[in-house]
Amino acid sequence: HKAAGLAIFPTMGEACRATAALKALTATPVAAVELMDRAALRSVEDTPGMESTLQGLPDGAAALLIDVRGEETATLQTRMDAAHEALAGITTVAPVAFTTDPETYALYWKIRKGMFPAVGAVRETGTTVVIEDVAFAMEDLEAGVTELIDMLGRHGYDNAILFGHALEGNLHFVFPQGFDNPAEVARYQGMMDELANLVAGR
Repeated sequence: HKAAGLAIFPTMGEACRATAALKALTATPVAAVELMDRAALRSVEDTPGMESTLQGLPDGAAALLIDVRGEETATLQTRMDAAHEALAGITTVAPVAFTTDPETYALYWKIRKGMFPAVGAVRETGTTVVIEDVAFAMEDLEAGVTELIDMLGRHGYDNAILFGHALEGNLHFVFPQGFDNPAEVARYQGMMDELANLVAGR
């Protein structure tokens, strides 16, 4: 038995705090928590069935796709209740609702899995789509993600999207990159050097 909820938060900080609260659930674990930043949501907001949910969100918004599973219906309900309790006190854009409807469940996961192709579809001719993985300890997730987003902006990667397996602190960021002139190579090198120091050094 499976259920999924798309929780939308006004800030990335709230989404990271929610992730930590869900991670702390031990007796009634969630199966997955997938983080999506505002740019990631914007890349898929025109997907049929999601327009009213995702359009018009504030720039700093973020979402968590929360997946809960159970061997029995009662177990599933207990785990959904635990997830709701973990999120109590954390600000959301709208109340979090879980669905067991197979079509809606599949739609939520289609949204999540469609993010990488969405970036490729809008890249400029001659560029490639680069995907990087980073991982932060749960206690560093909010600070790490905040600095990562700031770093991308300072290096001119305003079209990057950030998403991934937040429950394990493992995130992807995806961006189009050209390598056909020295300035672009230098921009990429500068960003990657700073990224390595952020994740592995600091």
